[in-house]
Amino acid sequence: MSVMQDYASLKVPTTILNELWEQLLSENGECWGRVISNSMHPILNIGDQVLVEKVFIDNVRSADIVVFKRNGKLTIHRVLGKQNFGEESYFLEKGDATHLASFIPAKSVIGRVRVIKKKYRTIHTISGGGRILQLLFSYISYTSMKFWLILEFCLTRGRRTTCQPRYPELYNKFFSLFNRLILLHL
Repeated sequence: MSVMQDYASLKVPTTILNELWEQLLSENGECWGRVISNSMHPILNIGDQVLVEKVFIDNVRSADIVVFKRNGKLTIHRVLGKQNFGEESYFLEKGDATHLASFIPAKSVIGRVRVIKKKYRTIHTISGGGRILQLLFSYISYTSMKFWLILEFCLTRGRRTTCQPRYPELYNKFFSLFNRLILLHL
């Protein structure tokens, strides 16, 4: 990961770093990366390291954390489900700390997070206790998304015209409550 820090000091464009990282993943079958946003908080925080493995689309399961490419950027989010539209397969993806979910083409998934390395702990996400933790966070993430949609519908009395939260302060309070009640300090 010190390589990424050296590249940062050289001010190399993110797109080039993403392409290099993607090529390294393709050649080695697995690659370490560093988390740069809190969209997957609390399971992933800025600075955490993740070991990403190449994965066949058929091996991606609900609750898996995947890396996918959208608009030339790499994103790490959770898979909540799979849906076929015509001949193509899509995954429903969502960041644990966000309220919006979206469908992404299955072919845009380039890897699955196998290991999360935090400051004092390592979590294996594919099996054992780490898999149970992923299922728990998947359930919370999915439930919070449904709750937010219902709450927004009720507050706007069905006049929903946008996917953006009309009342972001309520959304923030809702997740703050989740953090206090359920959050495992990882």
